[in-house]
Amino acid sequence: MKASLFRGGLMLFLLILFGSCAESFKQIPPDKFNDTIAKRKDIKTSDELIKAYYQYRQYYSETDARPRLNITSRKLDSGDYEITAIDTITNDDALAAEKIVMIATRKAETWKTLDIKYNWKARDGYGSSEWGTGN
Repeated sequence: MKASLFRGGLMLFLLILFGSCAESFKQIPPDKFNDTIAKRKDIKTSDELIKAYYQYRQYYSETDARPRLNITSRKLDSGDYEITAIDTITNDDALAAEKIVMIATRKAETWKTLDIKYNWKARDGYGSSEWGTGN
């Protein structure tokens, strides 16, 4: 009885400890981006899709910085794709990197983005050097 109670307490402690360390994200509504790619048949791969998203963002961005992207993609059991792009920031004293995680689906010859979220990490001495949103 004591051993199972101890294990239960330990498991609860670990869940709280590691659950509080979860990476936080900010959501980005995908509607406007979906409007821009709705008829584009030139985007063939998930890598091309996330690169198109970065071009779309650059259009609305205040900087002309070119992203240095490290892209990973995996097909989910649902058939959708989870695409992660990490942009290593070189032209900012405080911001070290930004991460975009996108869930998208491809039907026929076009893509539709279902979810877009992002977070970032700061350089040492400028805030958290862990992925998150500062919350």
